[in-house]
Amino acid sequence: MTTPTVDRRANLRAVALGVYAGALAFSVVTRGIPIEREQVLLWLLAGVIAASIGSSWSTIARAVRDWLLLGLLFLLYDFSRGAAEGLGMPVLVELPIDVDRMLFPGDVPTVELQQRWRPFTGERWWEALVSIVYVSHFIVPYVVTAVIWLRDRRVWRQWLARFSTLTLAGLITYVLVPTMPPWLAARGGHLPPVERIAGRGWRRLELDVAERALDKGQAAVNLVAALPSLHAAYPALIATFFWSRAAPAWRPLLVAYPLAMGFTLVVSGEHYAFDVLVGWIYVAGVMVLWHHLDGTRRVRAWLDG
Repeated sequence: MTTPTVDRRANLRAVALGVYAGALAFSVVTRGIPIEREQVLLWLLAGVIAASIGSSWSTIARAVRDWLLLGLLFLLYDFSRGAAEGLGMPVLVELPIDVDRMLFPGDVPTVELQQRWRPFTGERWWEALVSIVYVSHFIVPYVVTAVIWLRDRRVWRQWLARFSTLTLAGLITYVLVPTMPPWLAARGGHLPPVERIAGRGWRRLELDVAERALDKGQAAVNLVAALPSLHAAYPALIATFFWSRAAPAWRPLLVAYPLAMGFTLVVSGEHYAFDVLVGWIYVAGVMVLWHHLDGTRRVRAWLDG
């Protein structure tokens, strides 16, 4: 039998979630799907807080504290290029091109695919899929993080440890080994023409506002943060982390998502196949590392805390 206090808390939570859903829907309709990391983080944090209404203030404070770590990672990402320039690190250009040509017959896969599939008008059905898969990088990992946070604190800490380690490893590499992506290398004459097409598929869905938002976001990020591809690494991390936890019916999707993302990144000119493979290697290293660390006494205490 529920008490009046429990009922009031449940009603407050329902109202808070309703207000949140309405505000999010209004924002999507008027401003487009939020894809900038800071926007996604703020919306998810607001959702977590709304779902925590009726709980103690300490629970809400813990939610803010937990999600501030992700905000710090975003901040570090934004400063990674400035750090590389401050250290005087040269931008890597030729190595990923040479590796792609060594691994695949013909030319660099991005060049081969774009030459075969031109022109890119944004009107063909598969271009919409490319845009959806590409943009999912800015949403899916953080939605996964929020859902785990709400459902299981211990699993969330396991996930956060791996996600944060992978992200930090990528950021350190961006500082020490800044690498030029295919579309930028083509502009510098290192490759045949390569178009940057990740956002064009929104035209097929009549969501030009999403394309403009993506173009704005891409213009503000570190343009030489290509190696490893965290765009490719996050889906692989999701697949490996949830493989043993997922029902068999979900496992084909866990395999398909990283493969679809890898193909999207290559065909859109955002990454070399080499960048994608290195991103997957980073995931394997992170999973092995934490598999061993999870068994240590200190980490077990942290997971249970």
